[in-house]
Amino acid sequence: MIDLYDRFQDEHTKATSLSLTSECWFAIRLDLLCAIFVIAVSFLCFAQSDGLNAGYVGLSVTYAMSLMALFQWCVRQSANVANQMVSVESILEYIKLTPECTTGKALPPEWPKNGVISFVRASLKYPGTEQPVFKDLNFTITEKEKVGIVGRTGAGKSSLITMLFRLVESEGQILIDDKDIREIELHTLRQQIAIVPQDPVLFTGSLRRNIDPFRRYQDEEIWNALNEVQLKEEIEQLKEHLDFKVAEGGSNFSVGQRQLICLSRVLLLNRKIVIIDEATAYVDYQTDAKIQSVIKQKFKNSTVLTIAHRLQTVMDLNRILVLEEGQGTFGEPYLLLQDKDCSLLKMVEETGKMMASSLKKIAKEAYERQHERLPISDGFDNVNAESVLYKRTHRECNITVINEEANKKNEVLEIKKVQDVTD
Repeated sequence: MIDLYDRFQDEHTKATSLSLTSECWFAIRLDLLCAIFVIAVSFLCFAQSDGLNAGYVGLSVTYAMSLMALFQWCVRQSANVANQMVSVESILEYIKLTPECTTGKALPPEWPKNGVISFVRASLKYPGTEQPVFKDLNFTITEKEKVGIVGRTGAGKSSLITMLFRLVESEGQILIDDKDIREIELHTLRQQIAIVPQDPVLFTGSLRRNIDPFRRYQDEEIWNALNEVQLKEEIEQLKEHLDFKVAEGGSNFSVGQRQLICLSRVLLLNRKIVIIDEATAYVDYQTDAKIQSVIKQKFKNSTVLTIAHRLQTVMDLNRILVLEEGQGTFGEPYLLLQDKDCSLLKMVEETGKMMASSLKKIAKEAYERQHERLPISDGFDNVNAESVLYKRTHRECNITVINEEANKKNEVLEIKKVQDVTD
């Protein structure tokens, strides 16, 4: 407790000292300006001495000298009023905000057990706007599934995360393990969803406090998390280790290191649902590969939603949600690439021939790996995997299968199923 008091006292002393120093600096500059003004008045009176009364000259110089103290006092008072009114302005803005509804059902600590996320006719429209961001989204993310979210700028990728965290209330239903998130207490909901943000956020203080802000974990667990993100050796080289002081905004760490520190924070939480909001958007390819490796190895038992900045980071995931014009197309990457009307194929082709070929190869290899242990039954044993066309609608999947004999006769056999092939 004493150490905490000393730390707060030091921070207060730093701010007060900086304020006093700034005031002194400002006062010297004001005095200099006033002195220049007095000198200018004196020289003008001297230049016009033939036509001026001596009394007027003395009065002008006296008033000019008295201006020094008065001018400095007025400027200081106006600055203080402006500083104090900023606080009042902020309070008035907060008063106008509509408070969030924090009431809801109490759930057991182990919720969610599976991490199944279902969107049922979910729509989102920001306050003050008429055009909805999403309209009637219908899809289900199964347990432990790794899903990529792609779309062009402004398609609503981050808005989907806004819906999950209830930063803006949406219409329809969003279910997590069959529980409507609008009926869940807000603190509980946000506490059970971990996120790796696009801009890594670090606070001024010790490294331990940044990784474990609520002091719930032992040092050994923190070191294990740092080791898993391959930062342990670099932190051990610091003199203070976990007590190393992080500068404002984490400026004494590189962008890649800050992102890995945020990733270690998520590893400690060990949540069933993890959201990765373009975590590799501002890092080099080496750090990108390191982050992707950690995500694949350490989040095996979690449902992971990845907002993609680089297509190669999501082409080997289980499924992809492609957002466009308020609608979503949901399916496996390889199968989506077979649909010429899907915007994912257009985005892949826009990367260039070599990159597009590489991305298609990654998607194909991932598809073959996923279906090695999942033989397609229902009487179609000789199905060519490359001829499976998949297109998901609101509540069911239409799967078109072309076997070898039907292909020769140019006949297509359509099967309507309620479940995905991967189910």
